[in-house]
Amino acid sequence: MGNNFFEKNYTVHYYETGKGQQLRISNLMNYFEEVALMQSEERKVGLDYYREHGVIWMLYKWDITIHKPPVFGQRIRIRTLPVSIAGFMGFRQFWVYAENGEILVSAQSAWIFVNTQSKRPLRVTEDMKRAYGHSGQPESKLEMAEVPALQKVEFTKEFNVRQADIDINEHVNNVRYVDWALEALPPGLLRKHQLENIKIVFKKETTYGQRISSQVEVFQQEEKTKCVHRIVDDQQREVCALLTTWLPV
Repeated sequence: MGNNFFEKNYTVHYYETGKGQQLRISNLMNYFEEVALMQSEERKVGLDYYREHGVIWMLYKWDITIHKPPVFGQRIRIRTLPVSIAGFMGFRQFWVYAENGEILVSAQSAWIFVNTQSKRPLRVTEDMKRAYGHSGQPESKLEMAEVPALQKVEFTKEFNVRQADIDINEHVNNVRYVDWALEALPPGLLRKHQLENIKIVFKKETTYGQRISSQVEVFQQEEKTKCVHRIVDDQQREVCALLTTWLPV
């Protein structure tokens, strides 16, 4: 497994930070996705491979725990490891380290291997398995917690999908769902709390011009505040579900 690690060093830029000069969760996710892609490029199963074979890895789930937020000017090291493959799914873990080796963030992710023409899941190819050292290995899934269903809408906000929200696959970039989810929270909650964990399930694609509704339910669990988020499109289809956990500051 050790040979399957990939690492990249970053310095947190000021424009990537928000409250308290802390790295925004959406920018942290961008780091993760870039590191995953860079490993794919290194293994010769990156963008050129996707175009040639008409395939793509699409994010399905995130489970990100922030132990200590990276901050402006901090030098960090991001490590990723493709831990397993099962059928049409692949599973990756990520870690963010400070210069002294302290783990700042840990994350799990699930990805679906998709045929770009049919838009349907495709069994992961043998050359993809070989690239990540999984050829001949038993298939297994990384168990990830589910996001509970939203029971009561307490806060809501609506958005129009902009051109700036669209990625290279002509669909909404996945980090935009996180921005929409957090935007619907009351400002007082964001000022008085620190994000500890975020779980995300991507369910449907959205495209330019759609009207999006971000809905939230807030409840207490001991000293923590938890928020169930639901993103629905203009046909009232749930396109993304999230659960955020917050600590008081």
